Amino acid sequence: MSRVEVSCIIPTRDRAEWVGAAVESALSQTFNSVEVLVVDDGSRDETKSLLASFGSRIRVLETPGKGVAFARNLALSEAHGRYVAFLDADDWWHPEKIARQVDLFEKFPELGLCFTDYSISRRSKTGAWQVAKTSSHGGDHNLQRLLKRNVIGTLTVMIPRKIITTAGGFNPQLTRGSDYELWLRIAARYPLRRISGVLADYRVHARSLTGTSSWRDSQTYLEVISLLGKQQPGLFTQAQLDPESLVAAGKERYRKKLGEAV
Repeated sequence: MSRVEVSCIIPTRDRAEWVGAAVESALSQTFNSVEVLVVDDGSRDETKSLLASFGSRIRVLETPGKGVAFARNLALSEAHGRYVAFLDADDWWHPEKIARQVDLFEKFPELGLCFTDYSISRRSKTGAWQVAKTSSHGGDHNLQRLLKRNVIGTLTVMIPRKIITTAGGFNPQLTRGSDYELWLRIAARYPLRRISGVLADYRVHARSLTGTSSWRDSQTYLEVISLLGKQQPGLFTQAQLDPESLVAAGKERYRKKLGEAV
């Protein structure tokens, strides 16, 4: 096994139709020191037997439907890697993703988090995944910018395990947005860096937990900023931003998105 190991964490619940492709994309990385931990969060479909078909190539953990934050935290407690990367059960990684991110951390060991661009795909009439658009955000990435808008796709993130452990992992109080809330806490203490280029594919379908609509993304943003405004006001002081103003601006965006959806 190579000197640097990466733990890939995949939470899943009733995603038997998609999780196999996600697991294969993690196992097919050109970087050869990746462990794959899949957390089955109370699935009622064929997920258990599908995961069993991978044998010892993956480690399967089980939780009784306690949500994605709890599932990811459980996997973090079992992970061995120096770095941790996250992939949802219905998404997919390009083969070189992990290698490129490890190279970046080797060059910039002070980083707290790195992420990449990603494509957004939908099913075509033939059943194949077809890219609809690309999420790409250049420029400087810091706490101030991230408090204004979450531009980081969870399926693209890699974090040193010691940093995410020190930060306390994901907040299970949040049904949605626990990933975004964690990125903000890390951004308050460490620099972030983006890798330019699409290295992951976010696959949208009717049962996607987040991202299926822009108004839902706005709602998640409001929940996270409102919670942090109460629990960690120092984040906003550090970024020279007012949480009430951010919430007001977020509500206005939310109203516009709702109007567009009508």
